[in-house]
Amino acid sequence: MLYFTACTQTVNVSETETKNNITYLIGDTTPYTGIVESYYKADVLAYRSFYKNGLLNGLHTTYYGNGIKSMEVTYVNFYLNGPATYWYENGQISAHGNYEHCSEDGLWVYYYENGNKKSEGYYLKGNKNGIWKFFHEDGSFMKSQEYKNGEVTQ
Repeated sequence: MLYFTACTQTVNVSETETKNNITYLIGDTTPYTGIVESYYKADVLAYRSFYKNGLLNGLHTTYYGNGIKSMEVTYVNFYLNGPATYWYENGQISAHGNYEHCSEDGLWVYYYENGNKKSEGYYLKGNKNGIWKFFHEDGSFMKSQEYKNGEVTQ
């Protein structure tokens, strides 16, 4: 996974333009490599994205207006590909898992806003696959459900 170091240029999104899904600095003909940031009116970071050759490539992190992370996903050449974590506005994790070429893949775990587990199971190419477990908001077990290619099997 490629992450940029302190030597990487950081610009505000207002300094960039996108043409045919490729990001450039305004007036430049070379696809942008570096960090793009955007801010809420109160100078609170709204998002930070890493680009390589004009494409999202690396971490993309978004924030709520209170400064708490809302999402952290990984891109490879403009495609969601790698670990992903989502948060509630109170700072509790709402979900985490992995993407493979823009589709959920592998183990995903979802949580209630109180931090208790809501569900967990595996995706295969964006479809629920295998046994999924579901939980009540108090954390107690609710049920198991089997899926194949996103369809309930039992």
